[in-house]
Amino acid sequence: MATLTELLTLDVGVLLDRVCAFTAGQREALHRPALQAWERYAWRDALDGRKDRYTQEEGRRLELILAATAPAEQLTWPTDDQRLRIARSRGSRFLHALARHTVRTIATTDYSPDFGIIRRAERDGLVTLDADDDYVLAMVNQFGGRFSGGGGRRADLLRADPELLARAFWRIFEIEGNRQVSLANVDKYRGSRVQTWHDAVLDLLSDGTIDRARVLDATVAALGLGFPQYRAGWYSRLHAALAPSADERAARQAGYAMLLRSSVGPTVALAVDALTAVQKAGRLDHDSAALTDGLAAAVLAPAKSTATKALALAARVGSGQSSVIVAALGHPHPDVQAACVEHLRARGERGAVLSALPALAPAVAAAARGWLGVEAPPAVTAPVAPPEVAAPELEAVAPITEPAELAEAFAILLADPTDAELLERALCAAARLGPDPGEYAGLAAGRHACCGTARRTSGTCCSTSSPGWCSPPPTRRGYAGCRRWHRRCSCSPGGCPPWSRRCVPGAGSRRARSRPMPAAGSRRRCSCSGSPRRPRRIRSTSSPRSCGSGRTRPACPRRSATKRPRYPAPSAPPSRMRSAGRHRQRSAAPTVHCGSPPPGPVHRVATTRR
Repeated sequence: MATLTELLTLDVGVLLDRVCAFTAGQREALHRPALQAWERYAWRDALDGRKDRYTQEEGRRLELILAATAPAEQLTWPTDDQRLRIARSRGSRFLHALARHTVRTIATTDYSPDFGIIRRAERDGLVTLDADDDYVLAMVNQFGGRFSGGGGRRADLLRADPELLARAFWRIFEIEGNRQVSLANVDKYRGSRVQTWHDAVLDLLSDGTIDRARVLDATVAALGLGFPQYRAGWYSRLHAALAPSADERAARQAGYAMLLRSSVGPTVALAVDALTAVQKAGRLDHDSAALTDGLAAAVLAPAKSTATKALALAARVGSGQSSVIVAALGHPHPDVQAACVEHLRARGERGAVLSALPALAPAVAAAARGWLGVEAPPAVTAPVAPPEVAAPELEAVAPITEPAELAEAFAILLADPTDAELLERALCAAARLGPDPGEYAGLAAGRHACCGTARRTSGTCCSTSSPGWCSPPPTRRGYAGCRRWHRRCSCSPGGCPPWSRRCVPGAGSRRARSRPMPAAGSRRRCSCSGSPRRPRRIRSTSSPRSCGSGRTRPACPRRSATKRPRYPAPSAPPSRMRSAGRHRQRSAAPTVHCGSPPPGPVHRVATTRR
């Protein structure tokens, strides 16, 4: 058996002879390598940015090899003589499966082959297909459509193919379609140079190619099949474009009466208009049970105009339609209710209005009470009792009795003040325990010396890791991608003013790899010391963040000697709360002078910008 590489070196004529003589085993063995090679030729090399492995001539040979080895589900009907010769060499069963798959593809996809190739295969006797739903939808989609090779008007193509006209054309009034292919979809997105099916039907009617009475019957029957409004609208528009006469409508009034119960509003409106025209011509069958049932549903149509027309038709029909008029009192629109009350007033039927008075709109009910007089009940609204709601089960709340527990509760509330129960317990304990400096003095010893953070986390303090830097444990969010600004804990020996800010970038910035890493302990220049613009923040991948919060420009040594610092001196505890992401910190203990930042990376505290 020849390999794929050997087949690609053959001449096209020799290759055709070889692939047409393939056995089933040879096709199965060559299909996978041929498919992989064709994918590399078609798109994979270009997508991966690699040099093309196969030339154009070799790509053409790959297509012929795939046509000889691939199953019918992966192919479409051949459009050239070479591939048609290969398909015919694989037998009639393969040809039939290939034709069915092609028809299914045309019936369900927008960008699909021309339906004319299937018709040519049928006329040549290669395949014989039934006019099922897929066949009819394929004709609707690509018979003289946008991708039709021969082009032409659909009406002319149907005239030239009387067999297709007799076998499949009339089934377009019976099939709803799918999400991609339907008469409404194809006509809406046809393109400017393609004749719509609506115009094609009118064109065929103009010269008598198809029967007008049969088209009228088909449109009325299609509207009664329960298609959605978008697809049923195609048949409604075609029926209205035919403009049936009074005699044609009178002959189909039974079908119109059935359409009165449709759930599609335009369909009900079409049926009401048709029956109104028949009634005005004196050809309406008043005693029809289908008409009574249909009008009872039509007077409750959501559209006010349709319900009003149906009510007027029921009033003109005769006394046998009193139940239909009474049913219109249940319509939600006040205008329909008012028209119904007027019809009942003209008939002198006071009992129906009196019983339906509480359900009428206020304006309609007021007018009806003026007509009914003393017989109308007063407009009193019955009181509505409130629903009984079971009382929730109460649970005992454990009070806080120890000062350490109270301090822990307040620390938790600083981080998450939304816990109402804990807040209530803490306030109750604070009021009960009262101020006692002796009991709370020992709690200050459990705080970090540099920043005053309580030791309620499992993080390490600056006194145990490196002076001047805190390393609390990372939160759920993590600090690898945080880009917020942070502050040194206290004054440093390098000359930074107290509570000055330092930007130490996060490790997740996109520009971290393209910017140089600042030296440890380096300082920014302030705006009044020669820098032409405000310093930009520097990002790095391994430098730690300092604890604290807020964002501002670096403090100027010239101004720090004359201007009061924004925050208190290091010896006095600051009184302002500084948000620190999920960890809100409060400096309550005296701080110490901090040294230079640690050499290695540590955890960083995420803070908000100022």
